[in-house]
Amino acid sequence: MPVTPEARDQLQAKIKEARENGRTSFSLKGFDKPVPVRQAELILQTFSDVHDDVRKGTFDPGKPRNDPTPRSSKHLVIKANIQSIDYEEARRDILLNRPETPSLPAGLLPNVVLKDHQLSGVAWLQHLFGNAPHHCRGAVLADDMGLGKTLQLLTLIAGAFETTPSLPPALIVAPVSLLENWEEEATKFLAPDALSLLTAYGDSLTALRVSRDSIDAQLQSEGMVKFLKPGWRGQANVVLTTYETLRDLEFSFAAEKWSIMICDEAQRIKNPNAMVTRAAKKQNVIFRVACTGTPVENTLADLWCLFDYVQPGLLGAHNDFGRRYRRPIDAETEEEQARVKELREADFAANSAADQGRSGQRPPAENRCTEQGSPIIPTTLALYPCRQRLQESP
Repeated sequence: MPVTPEARDQLQAKIKEARENGRTSFSLKGFDKPVPVRQAELILQTFSDVHDDVRKGTFDPGKPRNDPTPRSSKHLVIKANIQSIDYEEARRDILLNRPETPSLPAGLLPNVVLKDHQLSGVAWLQHLFGNAPHHCRGAVLADDMGLGKTLQLLTLIAGAFETTPSLPPALIVAPVSLLENWEEEATKFLAPDALSLLTAYGDSLTALRVSRDSIDAQLQSEGMVKFLKPGWRGQANVVLTTYETLRDLEFSFAAEKWSIMICDEAQRIKNPNAMVTRAAKKQNVIFRVACTGTPVENTLADLWCLFDYVQPGLLGAHNDFGRRYRRPIDAETEEEQARVKELREADFAANSAADQGRSGQRPPAENRCTEQGSPIIPTTLALYPCRQRLQESP
């Protein structure tokens, strides 16, 4: 396109006409494809800048102009709680006087009988959910593999929708390998009409996506090209998806209001700087559950990240937490040794396979133990409902 006043005026008129008619592009002589309005505005600005430089005698042909590529992509913003507590949700101590007997949903199939530890777990989850979001925002369910975490959580969700059908939908995020397991467990334990599931992954996700061609040119120029169609959820009240899908479509998922969000195999969000972790924390949720059989895989920082997902600020800032608790092996001073003792002498309820084999009952809360020799933080146990069962087998 020649850089002439006539060409500039023509381009300006086309931009104005497109804006007035609500169009995002327009046809221009000499161009094979429609010109996006945003791109035309950049061209027009370049014309103006070049004209001013020529008039001032400062024109430099090698000077880059209006290059949109350095622009960082748009994303949702969260406070990281790394250096200091940027975002904290205070909670009341609601662990006292919690019921031991749950309210089981009618949608639970007659042949499904929950074990004692599962009944206790459902009662605990229902109690916390009943106090959300004002007094409690979430929980860590850390039963060992094979003890029925999925059954407990499905019972919680089904009961919640039976009690309050108008609740916002629930979101379950899991690795790809576990999506089918959630579907099978729902069919195995619940009546067909208990929950309406939608799996947002694979071929079913393709039909829910907004086509790239229909996305506004300005959004495309800012790198925002992944969205779900309006009303994509339909009548489903439970959505199953993967961590990667949640990361890629965080805008569409965050636009929804969720009643319960479950992160299965929650060790996937143990890195506070990972994009999947940040996407999980950005969701608009009433009650959040981190579900994992291995809350501590490498260091106690794993534990901090799970808590920062379900109850931001409870364990302080990440760096402060690290300074206080992550040096048990290097403890030298009396103060550091006292912290190690504080970590190792935590009281909490724990079920073991041996305990269940002997009595089938939940052991007393005064049992003292640690997970595989890893210390458990007392503030967590006093203020936070983290239930763990150690060295258990199906």
